[in-house]
Amino acid sequence: MTVEFEIRVVDVVPPEILAELPDVVMSAQPGGTVLTGNAVDQAAFHGVLNRIRGNGLELVEIRRRPDLDEPAGTEHS
Repeated sequence: MTVEFEIRVVDVVPPEILAELPDVVMSAQPGGTVLTGNAVDQAAFHGVLNRIRGNGLELVEIRRRPDLDEPAGTEHS
């Protein structure tokens, strides 16, 4: 199961850190940066979070993006 995510961090993510996050797209926003991407499973997603934390970036928000193939209102178990 692919996990689509958005991660907001304070400040701008340096290019050398972004290079450690394959398949993650950076979007500069006022007051921070939004990183969006896909992880093949929960373990891969936690790997992305560990890299962000390990590089000292301050997390603001983490959101799972809705599955495009899933009807609206479907609950996850």
